[in-house]
Amino acid sequence: MNKLSQISARSMQLFLAIVREGNLSEVARNEGLAASSLSRVVQQLEQALETQLLYRNTRAVIATEAGHIYADTFRAMLQQLADAQTQVDVSPRCRILSCMVG
Repeated sequence: MNKLSQISARSMQLFLAIVREGNLSEVARNEGLAASSLSRVVQQLEQALETQLLYRNTRAVIATEAGHIYADTFRAMLQQLADAQTQVDVSPRCRILSCMVG
């Protein structure tokens, strides 16, 4: 199985929040997660992508060069998903098909 298929939109969103805030504990608190759970999400991303995404110390986390590249890519991917959802939501044809199937 391709390891990239294990990356969820939620893990991308959490990673972006960590990069933005620079503090894993703060993001965990804001998201209602245990810091250890959030750390596991980052570890799973790093394993799937086969690269270190963050430098960690006791005060902050900082994106590596690869982390910045993936952050930009994740941001673009999530925006494309949001744009597609908006197009589907406003498309009369999509609503008609949804009603026919449902």
